[in-house]
Amino acid sequence: MKTSPSRTPSIRSASSVFQLPATLLTFVAALTISPSAFAQVDGNWNVDLAGNWSAASNWSSTPTVPGGIGSVVNLTFDITNNSAVTIDTTSRTVGTLTIGDPVAPIKSYYLLASGGATLIMDNGGAGAVINYLGFGFDEISAPIVLNDTLTVNSSASGASVRIKGGITGTGSVTFNTGSGPNAAGGNTTTGGITGINNIGTITNSGSGVGITSLLAVGSNVTDVIQNSATSALYLNGINAYTGSTIINSGQLRLNGAGSILSSSPLVLGGGTLNSLQTAGSTQAFASTTVNRGFSTVTNGTATNTVALGAITRSTGGLLNISSLTGTTTTANTTDSSGILGTWITTGTGTSLRYASGGNGGVITAHISTVAAANLSDVTSATTNYSFAANATQTGNITGNTLQYIGSAAAAWNTGNFGVTLNGLMNGGNNSLTQTGTGIITIGSNKELVILSNNNRAISLASAIADNGGGASAITYGGPSAGVLTLTGGNTYTGGTNIASGTLQLGNNTTTGSLSATGAIVNNGVFIIKRSNAVAQGTDFSSAAITGTGAFTQAGTGTTTLNALNTYTGATTISAGTLALGAANRIADTSNLVMAGGTFATGGFSETLGTLTLSASSIIDLGSGTSALIFADSSGTTWGSSISLSFINFTAGTDSIRIGTSNLGLTSGQLSQITINGLAAIIDSSGYLVSAIPEPSTYAIFAGAGMLIFAGVRRKARGSRTL
Repeated sequence: MKTSPSRTPSIRSASSVFQLPATLLTFVAALTISPSAFAQVDGNWNVDLAGNWSAASNWSSTPTVPGGIGSVVNLTFDITNNSAVTIDTTSRTVGTLTIGDPVAPIKSYYLLASGGATLIMDNGGAGAVINYLGFGFDEISAPIVLNDTLTVNSSASGASVRIKGGITGTGSVTFNTGSGPNAAGGNTTTGGITGINNIGTITNSGSGVGITSLLAVGSNVTDVIQNSATSALYLNGINAYTGSTIINSGQLRLNGAGSILSSSPLVLGGGTLNSLQTAGSTQAFASTTVNRGFSTVTNGTATNTVALGAITRSTGGLLNISSLTGTTTTANTTDSSGILGTWITTGTGTSLRYASGGNGGVITAHISTVAAANLSDVTSATTNYSFAANATQTGNITGNTLQYIGSAAAAWNTGNFGVTLNGLMNGGNNSLTQTGTGIITIGSNKELVILSNNNRAISLASAIADNGGGASAITYGGPSAGVLTLTGGNTYTGGTNIASGTLQLGNNTTTGSLSATGAIVNNGVFIIKRSNAVAQGTDFSSAAITGTGAFTQAGTGTTTLNALNTYTGATTISAGTLALGAANRIADTSNLVMAGGTFATGGFSETLGTLTLSASSIIDLGSGTSALIFADSSGTTWGSSISLSFINFTAGTDSIRIGTSNLGLTSGQLSQITINGLAAIIDSSGYLVSAIPEPSTYAIFAGAGMLIFAGVRRKARGSRTL
């Protein structure tokens, strides 16, 4: 038998009952040992055997069995063989359940039920939890009844948890995926499957790369939501819910017989619907809403049809209908101008639909009539222009869309003439560069949609302006979108939406700006590449930069962040200086990547995610009081033969903390850091301190601001205690 981790009984008792009447003592004792939901008893499975839940000798909580609202139950004993734990005689209520064999060789737990018993998840309104350690292939075949919301957390081990008995009740379910799959409803099992029904919403979330598979979702489920950028939600059976199918990120996939009722509306907000159904299938939706972000619909089976219904689009939404081996159809389509417009692409992203109402036409059908080096109107339903080589304007143009479709890098010279457009697209095989002094005016729908595909670049020198009818916006993205560079003094005030790809201000120039009043929603990458000073609120939006995207300081100048920005992607400094205009200007979850520039705190405090070093860089704490906090960064990869220098550090005033212990950095990472030119030490709480040059063995501790005897610096063998 393997060595078992120690198990400590955990029973929460009532207050003292001394001097109470004997009858009341008997009643209290009955409550203590009752399996009812009123008595909260925590417990650990404590035997290397299969057995019944009702047998107190199987639990660390003996002479009672665990259960009750808010109770914590662990099926984590080191078992030698696969073992079944059976909920017998009566249903059991649990607040938090953890399941999994923690010690190799890994075996599996099977949680069963008999005699109509169920597993009731109830954490007193705080949200019930099933934690899956993910070491084996554990299975919950007992029916789950929700009296609370439920979160299923899976580990990153690559194994799977199978919820085979179905889930019913009054709460909602969220799956937080690790690297292994969650099979709810029995993805990897057969028989006895009731699916998920009579609950609120089902959400696939988390930062892992696993898969959540649902065999069947019942009619009384409100919505099914795919909300993880890294993991996928698979629907493998016939689903009966009529609520919305919402895909905000990542992939929702219909496999084989998987289907959704045609009365379910589809809501796209930046994710992918992937139809891989059985040949000959038709998947219809009541309607489709395209919200902000770059979304994709893929139909991968040649004889299948995906019917999107009427499409309604919000500002900032882009849709790509990709890999059309099957058929994808739409009904009438509306957006703020009543046209399908530039915001939808088909196939590889080189074509777009244009006409008012219905499905319209596709511009690429007309390219054979386009003369090189000329802008030509190629449609009749509404004015659109297409060109295949260098083009020079000879007058003002007004149209719905303009598309480049050539194979070589192209120059579009507007001269001093103006352009009024709703859409601009690089559908060619190389870059498109616009020059000239004429203003680009956003068209009547008050939004300019700019698309690129296959990493093709677009550069615009002219200023982009409102159309005079109110605030106008731009939206940028596309399938494998490249870089959109803006070097003009843009004045449009309706906001900037980065649905995908990269939007860059400046190109090692002193120009390239946005209006201070238009918000930036960044779901791609936002780069500042100016050679002079740039300030948030002056050179771009004074509002917080929001979204899931990343921010990069790439110019040789200094960019100052002044708003409480909430973007969650990485913050990268590859050149110049990124400065803080006040404390906490960057989201706490944003990872900092030092790639050759300077991060200047200006004496302000900041909390960030992990710290990564890819080129020699500087962090300048300035004057004032800086408390700089990073998450544990020992798991990040740093470049070799490079250094990170903290300067202007004042002991007793400033502090630098990485993680919460001396394990927050590896010894190799620590050796690359200096503080005011001195080698760095990390203390037992994760604070960096600077060492007095050898042979002294004293150190200046940041938190205390005084000299204390430190003994020795971290030993090569990894000793981390000072």
